[in-house]
Amino acid sequence: MLRKLIKHDFKSLSRYLILLHAFLLIIAFIGRIFVISNVQTGTPTALETLYMLTFVISLVSAAIGTSVIIGMHFYKSLYSTQGYLSWTLPVTANQHLLSKTLVGFFWAVVNMLLIWLAVVIFAFTSDAGLEAIKAGINALGSHAFPAIALTAIYFLLGLLTTLMMIYVAATIGQLFNNHRVLASVITYGFLYVISQILTTLGLVGGSQTFFFADLSDSSITVSNNLQGAILYQNVLLTSIIISIIQLVVYYCITQYIMRRKLNLS
Repeated sequence: MLRKLIKHDFKSLSRYLILLHAFLLIIAFIGRIFVISNVQTGTPTALETLYMLTFVISLVSAAIGTSVIIGMHFYKSLYSTQGYLSWTLPVTANQHLLSKTLVGFFWAVVNMLLIWLAVVIFAFTSDAGLEAIKAGINALGSHAFPAIALTAIYFLLGLLTTLMMIYVAATIGQLFNNHRVLASVITYGFLYVISQILTTLGLVGGSQTFFFADLSDSSITVSNNLQGAILYQNVLLTSIIISIIQLVVYYCITQYIMRRKLNLS
């Protein structure tokens, strides 16, 4: 039954998100062909500047729109009038949450990748960026792979934590008898502020926590590049731990309310 539920959720989200990202990529391709090639040879015209602004707006719309669509699908399918039908299915609360988490996370990753792809298509015009990346990797030396791996994990966990933040906000919002959507938005805003505070603590704590090497140890002599790499990894690992804690807390709260405090009135 979980497989059918995932298939249904995927179809429901894809009908909107495919169109949203197709529009973004079309904007990027057109801009690359008709705008960027001209900008390289001279000062952009007012029309070309307007098109570049349109592209930036498209990027922001794709990022925010994906989160909004995922959140709306979660709320409508579980807590609106459509929720009455969803909860009559032989599916547990955990299966509902797991299905929407897997599908939402898939589209969150796709959204991030397609935004990056759109930027590359639209603005990547030379090998300078690639050479800069290679130089950065070479400077990190043996710490390059751990840094890249931790960065990838951090970004993926960030997407998943944001997704669960949306779900827990919608789940808390449905507890109210009136103005549920507004309550969900306010809850999300509150959780977002808390998340930013925790992120800041992660940055500060990571710079003082020595998972990989104690840079305050005078017996360790490292280059500036290596110091930066070790500090970067310390900060990332601390932030990852904080994200995992947030993720588990959000998931448990959401599942508990879905099982014990469901309010479809």
